[in-house]
Amino acid sequence: MKTGRSYSSVPFLLEIFSLLTAGEYSYTTCKNLLEKRLVTVMNIAIIVEGKNDKSRIRRVLDESIPIFCTFGTPGTVQLEKLRKQVGDKDVYIFTDNDSSGKRIRGILRDLFPDAEHIYTRRGYPGVEHTPEEYLIEQFEKAGLEQYIHYPIKYEEGI
Repeated sequence: MKTGRSYSSVPFLLEIFSLLTAGEYSYTTCKNLLEKRLVTVMNIAIIVEGKNDKSRIRRVLDESIPIFCTFGTPGTVQLEKLRKQVGDKDVYIFTDNDSSGKRIRGILRDLFPDAEHIYTRRGYPGVEHTPEEYLIEQFEKAGLEQYIHYPIKYEEGI
């Protein structure tokens, strides 16, 4: 397949290869997944509060998706930096469900009025402690299925 582009995610390629070799998908389906991935990568940006949130989300999302941190309540300089980093990408805001997270979400809502908002459940003590299954659920609700790294489930005895 000569597209003039390089694949930026080795884990993604390994996942596609494992699906193909396991017989779960045909060669054509895997090729279509690769083509779709090449076209859709890098159109979005996610903004979180801190590096632990970023690390947690990175475990379930493709590494090519930029995740930016506010590092607490952002000031004018940090907001301008975020605006420049994000550019014209579609923004997804994912902050904690506490008073600080709600304040940061409000500030970011003003800066990115068209942003999609992703929420963690009230009982979880922040994005960094949210179970991966729930993160995946929230990213699916936001329409980001194509960027999710679904855990591969192994059956016993295989």
